[in-house]
Amino acid sequence: MGSLSEADDREVMAMRLLVLAIALILLLAPMTVAEAQEPRRTGATVTGRILDASSSAPVAAAEVMIEGTSIRAFSDSVGRYLLGRVPAGPQMLLVSALGYARSRIPLNVPGSGILVQDVQLAVRPLQMEGLIVVADPSSRARGELGTASVVDEQAIANQTAASLQGVLELIPGETLKPPGLDNLQQISLRAVPTSTSVSMTLGEPLAEDLASFGTLIIMDGVPLSNNANLQTLGPRGEVQITTSAGGGIDLRRVPASTIERVEVIRGVPSARYGDLTQGVIVVDTRASVVAPTVAARVDAQLLEGSLVGGRQFGLPHALTANVDLASNQISPGIRDDNAYRVSAQIAHRLAPGGDAAARGESGWSVFDTRVDFYQVYEDNPEDPEVFPGRASWSRDMGLRISERALLPLGDFGSLGITGSLDYTRQRSYRQALLVRGAMPFTDRVDEGRAFGRFIGGEYLSRLWLEGDSWQLYTRVEAAQPTWLLGLDQRARAGLELRREWNSGPGYRFDIEFPPQVTFNGVNGFDRPYSFDAIPGVATTAAYLDDRMRAVLPGAMALELQAGLRLDLLHDGGHWFSGIRDAVLQPRLNA
Repeated sequence: MGSLSEADDREVMAMRLLVLAIALILLLAPMTVAEAQEPRRTGATVTGRILDASSSAPVAAAEVMIEGTSIRAFSDSVGRYLLGRVPAGPQMLLVSALGYARSRIPLNVPGSGILVQDVQLAVRPLQMEGLIVVADPSSRARGELGTASVVDEQAIANQTAASLQGVLELIPGETLKPPGLDNLQQISLRAVPTSTSVSMTLGEPLAEDLASFGTLIIMDGVPLSNNANLQTLGPRGEVQITTSAGGGIDLRRVPASTIERVEVIRGVPSARYGDLTQGVIVVDTRASVVAPTVAARVDAQLLEGSLVGGRQFGLPHALTANVDLASNQISPGIRDDNAYRVSAQIAHRLAPGGDAAARGESGWSVFDTRVDFYQVYEDNPEDPEVFPGRASWSRDMGLRISERALLPLGDFGSLGITGSLDYTRQRSYRQALLVRGAMPFTDRVDEGRAFGRFIGGEYLSRLWLEGDSWQLYTRVEAAQPTWLLGLDQRARAGLELRREWNSGPGYRFDIEFPPQVTFNGVNGFDRPYSFDAIPGVATTAAYLDDRMRAVLPGAMALELQAGLRLDLLHDGGHWFSGIRDAVLQPRLNA
């Protein structure tokens, strides 16, 4: 029995060894197959040193990897690392080490050769790398010499912004606000008084007395329409509507998730832009290959979700889509006010030159087509206990189709063509209790006799704004880099055509319950009017601009930007009518 028991033990041990061997084979087989099936990588070598940001001492044992791949390495005792066979094109370098903040460095890897990239790590693990958003020679607005601030994609990704306004808070001097969609969001880089209230005649103007004459906002090469300024209620309107009328563009229409880069020209812009009083904001949205990203934000007031993704189809085609949904409860627990936004964008890029064309390198054509849609709704119901009779709502919607093309002309430089059709639909309502003295009213709108009714005391004023605005825009621009008289020059010449017009019922109210109580002996009371009665506006502009750079002795450089712009305001609502006014604007930056 003893010998049988030992045989059984040996048999059990043999079975265990066999099972262990089979398990090891099953575990190692997929790895072997994966290694056998993995194609041989070709590409460049990325190397460099990992250093302490405060002392420049080498950081050993730091993990370095290419995001989205299995390519990784660790720095040695002198901080040096080496990554082999890195695929060509845009890549993201991730560096992490114990006791240091993680760092993400964008790379543009060549097809072969060696790319040297040193990385400095912040000492404290909670310390982030600084985000430079002020003007300097390396981040100045493209083609501009005036004072500017540039906010790039990395800075936007680290900003908890729900709209363009939140992104612009990175500009020096802008006030920080919680992310949300509450109230109308506008910006005026250099505010100009636009009313004649008592506060302006007796003292400093109040905030509501300052409005934007139209800080120029260029999105994907096309200026956003500020036609809402034609829909102002006039200086006597005592009931204001939650709309962009009289105050510039509502920034809530542009979600932060779709923005790739923002340039804020706070100084004198070049002749390419016609605005001098309020500065220029240039916004570029995504139109390239983007890894699909789903983001969500939930806090006490804001609920937002966004989906962004871009894919390349063959060599020349890239399709990018962005959808953003946001709901904002304004002052929860205090009021029932709320707002929400629906925004979507589809962008198609045709770049036969591939990455070289997408980077704007000469010799390649690029065609960008975009379709943008947005809805911004805000509802402010009546609170009888706090503000009896006061209520308002707004329903703004917009659709834009734009095309931008860059065509190379060989030795003659390049030709850029931009065109767009922009439609905006506004529906707003406002009511409030007002008090007026007894005086006669009539609903007659022309001269002649009519029955008058004496109305006085407290009444509920009701006001509607129902209008549609359109904008048609075209720009053709030729650019030519040259070397003349020892100066590196970049000359541009362009022609702009712009037409804006309105339609719809317009500004409406019951003549017995108007939105104002103050009587003006000259003009009388404000009257309802249709937006169809507002004549269209057509403008033509031509400009020349040249940016020159010369290297001086002592490692110094001199840069000059000179230009001349001619703006024509036509007599009618089209470009073939006569000229009503002309403005000639010279520009010089040094």
